[in-house]
Amino acid sequence: LRLPLRGTEGGILTEGNFTHKYGLDPEKGLIDLPAHFQFVLGIQGGMRATPRNLMFLVESLPPGSTWSAIGASKDQLTINTMSILLGGHVRVGMEDSVYFRKGELAKTNAQFVERIVQLSNMLGRDVATPNEAREILGLKKSKGAAKHP
Repeated sequence: LRLPLRGTEGGILTEGNFTHKYGLDPEKGLIDLPAHFQFVLGIQGGMRATPRNLMFLVESLPPGSTWSAIGASKDQLTINTMSILLGGHVRVGMEDSVYFRKGELAKTNAQFVERIVQLSNMLGRDVATPNEAREILGLKKSKGAAKHP
């Protein structure tokens, strides 16, 4: 895994690309492990948003990594569901899809959050509070973070 870096901010790699599973070398300063990886599937010019592609990415992660995935536009719910089933985390919101479901524009980001909370509960997964999510990502806790949905 080699990550061409586009920049870091507060210890967060803002953009990188998988190029090889076994080339990761934290001693060369490319990345600190364990790390959190966010996979963005279904964007133009990127990897197709399929369960098989997500499985490949997850199976390619260094041990101890955490991860989340998004599916752009029409693929958001499919990839979110796969992420929950595979033990990963999800990102949702109107930045990734303006449609809540086929033919229906989303009114708020809260719609997406509520749907994922319900889906997670149905699948037996706990949902992180904002501060728990920040801890998973290695970020400082926020005093003004919202309470558990």
